[in-house]
Amino acid sequence: MAVLFVWDLLQSRRRTAAASLQGAPGHVALAWAIILVILNLRLQVWLAALSGISLAEMYRRLPVWVVPSATLFLVLLVAVTTALTRSQVSISRSGKR
Repeated sequence: MAVLFVWDLLQSRRRTAAASLQGAPGHVALAWAIILVILNLRLQVWLAALSGISLAEMYRRLPVWVVPSATLFLVLLVAVTTALTRSQVSISRSGKR
């Protein structure tokens, strides 16, 4: 993520403020995607270490499919909310309500 920050910093010197803001949602989405991948891969290991139990015991208490399922639910919830919000914004901008 540090490399992406430096890359964007160097590229933003040539753009106006409005042009720089157009790419911001993509950068935020990429950062969240990286965070979700890391959480999916390491959450059960971290929880086992914090609880002081073995990884096998953590897998028994929290099955492997739970974390990816919760992540999928979260991503779908954000996508539906974003789609509904954008449709409301486009309706209100066109003057129809």
